Amino acid sequence: SVRRWDGTGGETLGGVPLDRSVASNTRQGSIAIGPEDGEPRVSFLENDGTVTLHVLQWTGTAWPEYGTGIVSSYFWAPNALAVGPSDVPVVAWRDVANDLRVSQWNGTAWAPVGGVLDVLATETPDGPSVVVGSAGTILVGWNEIDPTYGSGSNAYVARFDSLSSSFVRLGDALDVDIALDAYYPDLAVATDGTLVVAWGEYDFGNGVSEGRGYVARWTGTRFQPIGPEVGAGLGATTNYPQLEGGFDSDKMKADNLNARPFDDSLLRRYDKDSAPQSDFVAKV
Repeated sequence: SVRRWDGTGGETLGGVPLDRSVASNTRQGSIAIGPEDGEPRVSFLENDGTVTLHVLQWTGTAWPEYGTGIVSSYFWAPNALAVGPSDVPVVAWRDVANDLRVSQWNGTAWAPVGGVLDVLATETPDGPSVVVGSAGTILVGWNEIDPTYGSGSNAYVARFDSLSSSFVRLGDALDVDIALDAYYPDLAVATDGTLVVAWGEYDFGNGVSEGRGYVARWTGTRFQPIGPEVGAGLGATTNYPQLEGGFDSDKMKADNLNARPFDDSLLRRYDKDSAPQSDFVAKV
């Protein structure tokens, strides 16, 4: 179900669970707001014998579905949802062959956007993030995990090129420290049009989850770090870094970039005009 804050409490939109079948299980929900109508869309996986990705929109009175769903892969595979100009939804998801793909609603069906995004066919794509710029450009972030647990993960960002009808990778892998595993890149487009990405890098092999958080902006040729790393040190973690929207690329917020213990989060803000200069500072 989806609840919306009404100023004093929570309102359940539609008043009923979103499951397509009450006998099935649902996981991996994602939500995005239409830039024009201001209403939510949600995506989630449902397993009734076949794992299917469903995308629904709130009309003000009901939750109709876009099409009949997309046959996905593993029940735990994350998906990511965004809504672009004209309130057109875009979803990044993992198919039955365990490849990362992107689909966009064309008014009657889910149409593929580009091809498989995987950089290495031997690795498993995970943690997708998708955003759509004001001009309709689709950008995707994800990480790829070696199937041998603990042997490495790299994070990537790609942009859909309409001329070649394919995704083009932006720069190299995001990894700052090649000795660490990069996970969960989260994308956002700042109000000045700059693409910003936050991600975490971890060392799970030392008995303590050492984590570092990074934020960078795309300059057109490379991802330039914004401020220093956040949350470095033994016992620290950058669990699921997330960016907040509505910022310009010099005054931004990044949530969950420093957490002690693992499931505790702090909000951190970057402001080049505040002291200390070029740093993330804790915000209460």
